[in-house]
Amino acid sequence: MKKFLLSLFLTLFLCQLIECQTHNTEMLCDTVFFETGKIKIIRTHNADLSVMYCKLFGENGRTLIAEGKYFEKKRDSIWTFYDNSGVLKSRETYLNDLKNGESSMYYANGKISGVYEWKNGNKDGLWKEYYSSGNLKAAGFYTNDKLAGGYKLFHPNRQLCVEGYYADDVRDGVWKYYDETGNLISEEKYVKGKKVE
Repeated sequence: MKKFLLSLFLTLFLCQLIECQTHNTEMLCDTVFFETGKIKIIRTHNADLSVMYCKLFGENGRTLIAEGKYFEKKRDSIWTFYDNSGVLKSRETYLNDLKNGESSMYYANGKISGVYEWKNGNKDGLWKEYYSSGNLKAAGFYTNDKLAGGYKLFHPNRQLCVEGYYADDVRDGVWKYYDETGNLISEEKYVKGKKVE
């Protein structure tokens, strides 16, 4: 009970410190609690709640699981997400509650596992995935949430493993396969997702 009261006091104290003037709009701070009395959300916001900066906590009331901005009750700008241990999981860019811009995913060791471009909630643009060592694993392109364009997959030793082309989310054209030393071992041809002999 003492820890709860201390955390409540600190939260309220910090909220008073955070109150500020931004663009002539007073920013307020409040806290939302789980039924257990543990902290669920700490919000800094303007009077009509149209702009809110939130920190969301797990059920233990201590582990930060997400933080970001709401504009007109929709996720906006960069949001950061953490796993249940508080380890960085992803950073995502939003506009009108849809992913829009770059999103990065992370391994538990803090290294990037993937980078994706989004437009209006759909994958759109370059994407890359990485091994936990940091070496590039795969790269390709999306257009309106469908694979489109060149694709490459790499062995963990950085040698090219597979290369090919996607059209409208299916394999198209010649696909080449390489061994771990970079030697071409086979080729396959596809037409609109169907393998051609």
